[in-house]
Amino acid sequence: MIVPKQPLNQTILKSLVFVCVSIALIIGCKKESGSLQPEPTPDPGPSLILSSMNPSNGPDSTLVTFQGKGFGTIAANDSVRFNGQLANLISVSDGSIVARVPTLAGSGNVVVTISGKPLQAGYFSYDTTYHFSVIASNIIYPWYIARDSNSNLYFTNDDDQTLNKIDIMGNITPVVQNINLNPGGVVINKSGDLFVVSNTGGGPFIDKVNPNGTVTQIAHDSGALYGLAVDQNGNFYAANTQRNTIDKITPQGVVSVMASGLFSPSGIAVAKDGTVYTTNYSGTVYNGADGVVTKITPSGTVSTLATGIYYNGLTGIALDDNGNLYVTSFNQQYAIGYVVRITPSGTVKTISKDVMFPVGIAIDHKGNLYVADESVSITLPYGEVVKLTPH
Repeated sequence: MIVPKQPLNQTILKSLVFVCVSIALIIGCKKESGSLQPEPTPDPGPSLILSSMNPSNGPDSTLVTFQGKGFGTIAANDSVRFNGQLANLISVSDGSIVARVPTLAGSGNVVVTISGKPLQAGYFSYDTTYHFSVIASNIIYPWYIARDSNSNLYFTNDDDQTLNKIDIMGNITPVVQNINLNPGGVVINKSGDLFVVSNTGGGPFIDKVNPNGTVTQIAHDSGALYGLAVDQNGNFYAANTQRNTIDKITPQGVVSVMASGLFSPSGIAVAKDGTVYTTNYSGTVYNGADGVVTKITPSGTVSTLATGIYYNGLTGIALDDNGNLYVTSFNQQYAIGYVVRITPSGTVKTISKDVMFPVGIAIDHKGNLYVADESVSITLPYGEVVKLTPH
């Protein structure tokens, strides 16, 4: 029997086609697979590293060294900012940058920028120092002090019972003469009105003083008032050293007790939220080493903010925009005066020993402090008004 050739040839042909197609697919897959291979990674160059900042605290103009790698050597490509303020670069090398802390930088984070790339260096604690200068001298017993928006100062005088003005040139003129007996605190409200405590017979009183010197009595309290403060709503707060209370007086002259049991309070300040701060003795005896700063919330809760303050029963408090308190202090044992700063958390730091017997204190929005120094010598009655300028 003869088998036809045609079917065999078709079978062979189909096999050849299958083989050819398979080879083509394999070659195509290899090409496609080869196209997915990653490109070689370029050389990244030297690494950028910030390893340390030293020191991490200090005053104005402190030189701070930043150690690392990849800083470059072109100062124009790098920068350092302390708490957002640009610093001067003293030197720049690939592994080290030295920068000078800017004046009044304040405490905050430090950022080192290298060719546009910011690096967090850490937290720098700025130590504010103060320059001392005398504004007015040869004043007998200046007591409490206030400052208006035009940079004029007003102080009460315990010697001649007057309220006086110091203009920006340092000239002293009396605003009110004979404020009866023992003038105390003086404040200026947000409208620019001037108020003063008058501890006269039948008083004490809180008086409003017009620019022409006319006195209008707005409130009548009892006891003896020293420090005086005013809040954003025109309410007054007075340290009643005789009754051991902090008194609140409305603009209409209504008097109430905000806190009691504070032995011999004198200095007083009020924050924007209505929190009141006062100085007093921690106990019930006149112990100069037992001075404290007491905090009183608007609801009347009383707590101790700071301890260990030298206190002689006559002091002042000023409050800055960041919630720090500035308190005058006097060590009776060694006859040394201080101005101390107290943080919102209660940390106490002495910022000046250039005063002898400081009483009143005021502050402006730049942080300048104005202090009524009752006496510049333990043997002389003459005092002065001084300025402490931060830098």
